[in-house]
Amino acid sequence: MTKVNQAVEELNTRLGEFDEAVAQESVVNMRNKANSAFEAIDALAAIDTPDAMKDLQTNYVDGCNKLKDALNSYIDLYTEISSATEEAPFDFSAYDGRVKEIQDAYNEGIDKLKAADEEALKLNED
Repeated sequence: MTKVNQAVEELNTRLGEFDEAVAQESVVNMRNKANSAFEAIDALAAIDTPDAMKDLQTNYVDGCNKLKDALNSYIDLYTEISSATEEAPFDFSAYDGRVKEIQDAYNEGIDKLKAADEEALKLNED
């Protein structure tokens, strides 16, 4: 459980770094920080856990993978917008829908992580 907690804390740190890269509006930094977060997700998935905790780990990994999808989608959207030209403009008519999809995926990932946290608390109480 300690390893899982450490991996989740590391992921939170790296997601904070991604937020900073977004604020800088740098696609290169966003990609680098997202890749760093993905390394933390992969480390979480690689933790060898007892059979009794496999479901908990799976729930954390599922939530993290949703976050991974959301981060990739955000970077893709930002890249499309920033690379648009007069000859190849960005289609802003689809923007709201895409942002909503990204936000929904992100929220789903966060909800899965919260559910895993609640499950972890229950395991610690037992």
